[in-house]
Amino acid sequence: MAETKDWKTYRNEKYGFEFQYPPGWFSKDNLYPYNEFSGRNQFLICLNPENVGHGDCYGTLSVNWPVSIQQWYDGFKRLYENEKGVLSVEESEVYVSGTEARLLSVKSARGFGHSAYWEYDNHVYDFKMYAGNEDVFFKILSTFKFTK
Repeated sequence: MAETKDWKTYRNEKYGFEFQYPPGWFSKDNLYPYNEFSGRNQFLICLNPENVGHGDCYGTLSVNWPVSIQQWYDGFKRLYENEKGVLSVEESEVYVSGTEARLLSVKSARGFGHSAYWEYDNHVYDFKMYAGNEDVFFKILSTFKFTK
Protein backbone atom coordinates (compact mmCIF):
# COMPACT_ATOMS: atom_id res chain seq x y z
CA MET A 1 0.00 0.00 0.00
CA ALA A 2 1.79 3.12 -1.26
CA GLU A 3 0.10 5.46 1.22
CA THR A 4 1.67 3.62 4.15
CA LYS A 5 5.12 2.77 2.73
CA ASP A 6 6.89 5.25 5.07
CA TRP A 7 4.90 4.25 8.13
CA LYS A 8 6.38 2.68 11.27
CA THR A 9 5.66 -0.97 12.09
CA TYR A 10 4.51 -2.16 15.50
CA ARG A 11 5.18 -5.90 15.93
CA ASN A 12 4.13 -8.09 18.83
CA GLU A 13 5.71 -11.55 18.96
CA LYS A 14 3.77 -12.77 22.00
CA TYR A 15 0.32 -12.31 20.44
CA GLY A 16 1.54 -12.73 16.86
CA PHE A 17 0.45 -9.59 15.04
CA GLU A 18 1.74 -6.42 13.49
CA PHE A 19 0.36 -3.20 12.05
CA GLN A 20 1.67 0.05 10.66
CA TYR A 21 1.06 3.58 11.91
CA PRO A 22 2.01 7.08 10.70
CA PRO A 23 5.61 8.29 11.03
CA GLY A 24 4.52 11.31 13.09
CA TRP A 25 2.89 9.08 15.73
CA PHE A 26 4.22 7.04 18.64
CA SER A 27 3.08 3.83 20.32
CA LYS A 28 3.22 2.76 23.94
CA ASP A 29 2.19 -0.71 25.04
CA ASN A 30 1.28 -2.96 27.95
CA LEU A 31 -0.33 -0.11 29.85
CA TYR A 32 -2.88 -2.17 31.79
CA PRO A 33 -2.05 -5.89 32.15
CA TYR A 34 -5.28 -6.34 34.15
CA ASN A 35 -8.32 -4.20 33.43
CA GLU A 36 -10.18 -3.56 36.68
CA PHE A 37 -13.13 -2.06 34.78
CA SER A 38 -13.88 -5.28 32.94
CA GLY A 39 -12.26 -7.82 35.27
CA ARG A 40 -10.37 -9.19 32.27
CA ASN A 41 -6.78 -9.56 31.30
CA GLN A 42 -5.78 -6.99 28.75
CA PHE A 43 -2.79 -5.98 26.66
CA LEU A 44 -3.21 -2.36 25.57
CA ILE A 45 -1.36 -0.31 22.95
CA CYS A 46 -1.82 3.45 22.87
CA LEU A 47 -1.28 5.39 19.61
CA ASN A 48 -0.84 9.15 19.46
CA PRO A 49 0.44 11.89 17.21
CA GLU A 50 3.81 13.09 18.54
CA ASN A 51 2.38 16.48 19.58
CA VAL A 52 -0.05 14.86 22.04
CA GLY A 53 0.84 14.22 25.68
CA HIS A 54 1.75 10.72 26.78
CA GLY A 55 -1.26 10.58 29.13
CA ASP A 56 -3.79 10.63 26.29
CA CYS A 57 -4.67 7.99 23.72
CA TYR A 58 -6.10 9.03 20.34
CA GLY A 59 -6.17 5.40 19.33
CA THR A 60 -6.01 2.12 21.24
CA LEU A 61 -5.59 -1.49 20.28
CA SER A 62 -6.37 -3.97 23.02
CA VAL A 63 -6.08 -7.75 23.24
CA ASN A 64 -8.57 -9.09 25.81
CA TRP A 65 -9.22 -12.44 27.49
CA PRO A 66 -11.16 -14.33 28.79
CA VAL A 67 -14.19 -12.70 27.24
CA SER A 68 -16.49 -13.47 24.34
CA ILE A 69 -16.57 -11.10 21.41
CA GLN A 70 -20.35 -10.79 21.85
CA GLN A 71 -19.99 -9.64 25.48
CA TRP A 72 -17.22 -7.20 24.61
CA TYR A 73 -19.02 -5.75 21.58
CA ASP A 74 -22.42 -5.49 23.28
CA GLY A 75 -20.88 -3.80 26.32
CA PHE A 76 -19.23 -1.07 24.26
CA LYS A 77 -22.28 -0.64 22.03
CA ARG A 78 -24.47 -0.02 25.11
CA LEU A 79 -21.85 2.33 26.54
CA TYR A 80 -21.77 4.41 23.34
CA GLU A 81 -25.57 4.45 22.95
CA ASN A 82 -26.00 5.74 26.51
CA GLU A 83 -23.15 8.28 26.44
CA LYS A 84 -24.21 11.91 26.65
CA GLY A 85 -23.66 13.83 23.42
CA VAL A 86 -23.76 10.78 21.14
CA LEU A 87 -25.89 11.49 18.09
CA SER A 88 -25.77 8.07 16.44
CA VAL A 89 -24.15 4.63 16.62
CA GLU A 90 -23.94 2.73 13.32
CA GLU A 91 -23.02 -0.94 12.95
CA SER A 92 -21.24 -2.52 9.99
CA GLU A 93 -18.65 -5.17 9.18
CA VAL A 94 -15.06 -5.02 7.94
CA TYR A 95 -12.31 -7.58 7.50
CA VAL A 96 -9.10 -7.45 9.50
CA SER A 97 -6.30 -9.77 8.38
CA GLY A 98 -8.91 -11.97 6.67
CA THR A 99 -11.05 -12.16 9.82
CA GLU A 100 -14.56 -10.72 9.98
CA ALA A 101 -14.79 -7.79 12.39
CA ARG A 102 -17.70 -5.79 13.71
CA LEU A 103 -17.45 -2.03 13.35
CA LEU A 104 -19.16 0.65 15.44
CA SER A 105 -19.10 4.19 14.04
CA VAL A 106 -20.06 6.76 16.65
CA LYS A 107 -21.09 10.29 15.74
CA SER A 108 -21.06 12.81 18.56
CA ALA A 109 -20.80 16.54 19.09
CA ARG A 110 -16.99 16.04 19.15
CA GLY A 111 -16.87 14.29 15.77
CA PHE A 112 -16.65 10.69 14.65
CA GLY A 113 -15.06 7.75 16.41
CA HIS A 114 -14.68 4.18 15.23
CA SER A 115 -14.24 0.86 17.01
CA ALA A 116 -13.53 -2.50 15.38
CA TYR A 117 -13.90 -5.83 17.22
CA TRP A 118 -12.67 -9.23 16.07
CA GLU A 119 -11.69 -12.56 17.56
CA TYR A 120 -8.60 -14.64 16.88
CA ASP A 121 -6.93 -17.48 18.77
CA ASN A 122 -9.21 -17.14 21.86
CA HIS A 123 -8.53 -13.40 22.20
CA VAL A 124 -10.82 -10.47 21.44
CA TYR A 125 -9.14 -7.59 19.60
CA ASP A 126 -10.53 -4.09 19.91
CA PHE A 127 -9.18 -1.13 17.90
CA LYS A 128 -10.58 2.34 18.60
CA MET A 129 -9.85 5.83 17.41
CA TYR A 130 -11.71 8.88 18.67
CA ALA A 131 -12.66 12.35 17.43
CA GLY A 132 -11.27 12.54 13.95
CA ASN A 133 -8.37 10.72 12.32
CA GLU A 134 -10.90 8.63 10.39
CA ASP A 135 -8.51 8.10 7.48
CA VAL A 136 -5.73 7.02 9.87
CA PHE A 137 -8.07 4.54 11.59
CA PHE A 138 -8.94 2.72 8.38
CA LYS A 139 -5.37 2.77 7.06
CA ILE A 140 -4.00 1.29 10.30
CA LEU A 141 -6.76 -1.33 10.27
CA SER A 142 -5.90 -2.25 6.67
CA THR A 143 -2.26 -2.92 7.63
CA PHE A 144 -3.06 -5.17 10.62
CA LYS A 145 -2.02 -8.78 10.10
CA PHE A 146 -1.52 -11.87 12.18
CA THR A 147 1.99 -13.27 11.99
CA LYS A 148 1.41 -16.71 13.50
